[in-house]
Amino acid sequence: MTARAPAVFQGPLAREFEVFLAFRQDLATCHEHLRVALRHLDRFLIQHAPDTHDLTRSLLDARMATLADRGARTRRNYFRVAR
Repeated sequence: MTARAPAVFQGPLAREFEVFLAFRQDLATCHEHLRVALRHLDRFLIQHAPDTHDLTRSLLDARMATLADRGARTRRNYFRVAR
């Protein structure tokens, strides 16, 4: 079993992100790209929705709009993580 790397989330959904990563770690399906994508989403939520309790469709659309300059595969991966 691999040691869990700290993710250090600070946004409004930090606890949910930590629980999700722990779940994926237990399934042995937690990869670094997952942590990175969640860190980016965490920073987005801190800046744009610091009081949110849910990742709504409008927040996800706004987040995805910030990735317009990224490649299709990268956008798809970030969307999958958020979903």
